This record gives sequence, structure tokens and C-alpha cells, in this order.
Amino acid sequence: MILWEVEKILFKDGVKNQVYLETDSSGKIININFEKADKAYSEIKIIKGLVLPGFQNAHSHSFQYAMAGMSENLQEGHEDDDFWSWRNHMYQLALKVNPDQLESIAKMLYSEMLRLGYTQVAEFHYLHHDESGKAYSQKSELSERLMRAAQEVGIRLCLLPIFYQKGGFGVNPLEQQKRFITATTDDYFKFLEEIQNKAKSYDLCNVGCGVHSLRAAGQNEVREIIEQRSGPFHIHIAEQIKEVEECLSHWGKRPVQWLCDKTTLDENVFLVHATHLDQSEIKELAKTKAQIVVCPTTEGNLGDGIIPLVEFEKLGGAYSIGSDSHICLSPQEEIKLLDYAQRYRLRKRNPLIQKAGQDSAQYLLTKTWESGRKSCGQGADYDFFTVGQDFDAVIIDTEHPSLLGKKDQDLCASFIYAADTNAIKDTIVRGRKYSNLQRDQIKKDYKNSLNSLFK
Repeated sequence: MILWEVEKILFKDGVKNQVYLETDSSGKIININFEKADKAYSEIKIIKGLVLPGFQNAHSHSFQYAMAGMSENLQEGHEDDDFWSWRNHMYQLALKVNPDQLESIAKMLYSEMLRLGYTQVAEFHYLHHDESGKAYSQKSELSERLMRAAQEVGIRLCLLPIFYQKGGFGVNPLEQQKRFITATTDDYFKFLEEIQNKAKSYDLCNVGCGVHSLRAAGQNEVREIIEQRSGPFHIHIAEQIKEVEECLSHWGKRPVQWLCDKTTLDENVFLVHATHLDQSEIKELAKTKAQIVVCPTTEGNLGDGIIPLVEFEKLGGAYSIGSDSHICLSPQEEIKLLDYAQRYRLRKRNPLIQKAGQDSAQYLLTKTWESGRKSCGQGADYDFFTVGQDFDAVIIDTEHPSLLGKKDQDLCASFIYAADTNAIKDTIVRGRKYSNLQRDQIKKDYKNSLNSLFK
């Protein structure tokens, strides 16, 4: 049994001082006390600073990390640079990545997520086939590389093998999409079963499912996968106005309205982006209890637009954050921009909270933690730190200038809104500290992969 002597720790009802957590050898919390028990421990660990719950990253495309920052130059003839021109850059990378490179990219990415406070990530994975578009001899080759990377680094992974069938509404797959494509739902479910069996060997990994987007599958296929889903189901939706217009033209409804009318949605369905919603869609979506994954830094980088989140929030809507293309890996920045975008839009301060005395930082941390946990197939109807749950946490330096001298009730907001990432001292997953991770070989392999990809 291990004892953690914690100087300050955030629970849902606020910061508590001098708390004693006992964990077993697997990192599970077995006792929480406010006085030190008189018993023997195999090890005593002292944590100075503020302990927060680990952040949840509800949307990731790991291979895209390799190109973060490499598509910011306006090219001749592309003066109308937008999401669709960025997508061409992404396709070029997707056509080249081999299994070893993908694994090295994922290890670097996941280790950076851990360094910056994420303890769990949902991997929206549609890079399934080899460079020629054919299945690997082991069909789950690339999926297992991601699971192996997460397990080695020490981050929780919810792998979401994604069904991707078409090149657009009524359009056959493009040549650039050949590594993504699964022809039928029968093939997809067999593929999913193989991955689920492989995941049993990785105790930090679990498996959900999803469809890339409405434009990437037929109506019957979308309905079938939603109906037969197991675990969390994720789908890109209404990210771009062009997508909304094409859905109206081909399917006769806006994307989210089609989902609400033609499928059965519940709290285990996660709509990624949902940027372009009208008022009727917001109301209908809130009724279903389906949740939204907002990716503020990627949506800003790609010029997607700003989701009407305050309206969804007022109807009890649940939402989480994701780093998506990984132009930014800081959960602080995602939460801050999620909030600031609504402030820009409505010209109000603290628009996402409604009650006097609430704190935006702690409120948004709680909302995104709860929805983020569910997006990864985990429970969330309990406190941040609870007996029977694993000890996953972020340690914040209360001696950082942005937190120094602040009252307990202001520490969370000072970290989210005022501090930089240097305020993060360490991240813990199942009682294992990130600072114990050896990254020299991870960095070397990652650098070699990028040199070969972009030579």
C-alpha cells in the first residue's frame, strides 16, 4: 500500500488541504483520509502543490501531429486557403506514414499529452490500410501500434476504429483516401472485433467505434453502426458550412437534424465539432442527451467557425475538449479558448455559467472532465478522486507566479486562465508519474520518422 500526502487537492466541492490518499499496487485509490492513519506503508509519497484531476482529450488524430505547424504558409494559387486546402496537406501525409513511423509519432504525441496534463485520449482512428490501400496481413496492424504506443508511454487510450466508406455525399472514395476505406459494414464489424480482441492485451486501452462523417458513409451504414454500437460512438458533424449545404442538397436535412430524426442518439454518442448548428438542432440535440466534442484550437486554426455553445449549455448540453490535429496540446488553452470564443461571440464575461458564485474554470474543468470521461467509455458520476477509482492526476506548482499568494478558491482559475504550462509539475496515471518516463529514445525515433517523411 502506498500513501500519498497531498498538500492541496481539488474535489468537485472545492480545494481541500492536507489530504491522505492510499493506493494499492495497481494505482487504485483504496482510502481517502483527512488525518494520517497510524499504519505501515510500502512507500510514502509527498506531493507539494495543487492536485487536479487528469484532463480528458476526447478527440485525436495521432498521425496529424507530425504535420502540426507545417501548413501555415499561404501557397501560390491558394489565396482562398481553408479547411479543404488543409485537408490536401493532411492526405499527403496520410499516404506516406508506415507502421513504425505511426508508432513513433504516437509515442511522442502521447508523451507530450501526458506532460501537459492529459491522462486519457480518445483516438479517432481511420488510417487502417497500407500505402497501396490494401489490408495488412494483420488487419489491425496500425490500431495495435497505437495501443502499444499508449501502453508504453502510460496514457489511457480509448481507440475508436472509424468506418470510412465514401469520398463525399454521393461520391466514390478519392485516391487520396484509399488507406481509410472499408467497403461494407460487415467488413467493419469483423475488423472491430479483431481490434477489441487485441485490446485485451493492453490494460490501459479500451475500444469504442464511429463513423468518420455523414459525407463519408451511406445513410443505411450510418444507421446500422449507430444501432449496433458498443461503447462510445463518435462522428465528425457539421464542421464546415460546405458540409451542411451538401447534406441539405443530398439528404434533404442539415447534418445534426438528420442524425436526430433518422437515428437513435443518447449520452454515449459524441458529435465532434458540431460547429454549425441552428436553433432547432440545438434543442433537438439537447433532448437526445448526445454530447459534443469541441476542439477549439484546431477549429480556430482551420477557420471552422464558433459553435453556439452557450445556447446548448443552457439546455443542459454536455461537452468535452479535444486536441484533434494537435496544433496545440495544452488542455488549459483548449478550455480557455472554448470559453473565450463564446465571450467574443456574445461580448460577455463568463457566459457559460449561470449561477452567482460559480467559477468558470472549475465549472468548465468539471464539465469537460465528466463528458470527456464518458467519451472514452469511462464512468463520471462521482468525484474527481474517489475510492475504487484509479489515481489519475495533474500536479500544479502553487509557487508559480500566476498562483503564488492566491486563495484556494482562485487557484484553479489562476492555473487555467493565467498560468502557462510551466505551472505543471507532473502528471500521474494509475499512480505512475510522467516524470519517470524516459523520453530520449522516443524523441530520437520521432525525429528519425519526421526526417524520413519530409525529406
